[in-house]
Amino acid sequence: MTCTNVLITGASSGIGRQLALEYAEDYSRLFKSSNLAEEQADGPAVCLGLVARRLDELEKLKENILAKFPNVQVEVAKLDVTDVPAVFDVLTTLVSNMPDGLLDVAIVNAGIGTNGKLVGTGLRSTMLHVQVLQTNIVGAYAVIAWAVEHFRKTRRENKALIKERGRPLVAAIGSVAQYGALPTSVAYSASKVALDHVMKGTRIENLRHDSYIDFSLINPGFIDTPISPDNKKMPFVIPASKGGWLIYNAIQRRSRRSEVPWFPWAPVSLLMRNLPTDRLYSFFVPAPPKSNL
Repeated sequence: MTCTNVLITGASSGIGRQLALEYAEDYSRLFKSSNLAEEQADGPAVCLGLVARRLDELEKLKENILAKFPNVQVEVAKLDVTDVPAVFDVLTTLVSNMPDGLLDVAIVNAGIGTNGKLVGTGLRSTMLHVQVLQTNIVGAYAVIAWAVEHFRKTRRENKALIKERGRPLVAAIGSVAQYGALPTSVAYSASKVALDHVMKGTRIENLRHDSYIDFSLINPGFIDTPISPDNKKMPFVIPASKGGWLIYNAIQRRSRRSEVPWFPWAPVSLLMRNLPTDRLYSFFVPAPPKSNL
């Protein structure tokens, strides 16, 4: 069996870190429970390419994974996804160190939030919003563009490779926030709308020429991670461990779009798209503190 090579951006904490652990644990379990150990004794069960701005946290995660799952290969690199030339250089080098120098799954996860900052409250908060837009839109777009180009170069007109390794996948971590302009998270909500359009548009572009590439957008609800809003009234919040497991399974299903967890967020997202937003958000989002006004 061919080793599956997976790229995860923003892997130093939160959802990205949890996804790395899920991949390592699941593929190690499958490796041990089958005859793969004999067939692939000299190779890893899965190779994880992990990137983030905090290299020290990536190194700690790598040590943790290798200690628990010795049949997993881990490659790490420091990367700020807003540096577009660096995205292409770093990811190309990272993947070249993976088995066969090929990528199978690209998980576009790197993202930040604004932690309850209001629009129009000074230069500092405005720069925080701009940083969110740059990371969540420009950074995500750059990684998606690199991944699609990599898959085109390595898979186009190569049916044998596709048959051997399966269809490559670009999976992006969106948010149910895309379904409405959430107060105190305006830039974050807008960035997830943009990500939805980038994924949808890129998939449509590839239907005619590169239909062998799968695209999957996963929209989580509130998950307790470092980028979660500074908001004690987050409805239906779940821990990062559960959120990571649910997102991992959604990625494995390769659905074009998934709300995670499906209940309550699939029905709630429908309400967010169709009900008067003022009343709906007054229920879900608390009034901003007076100090921010």
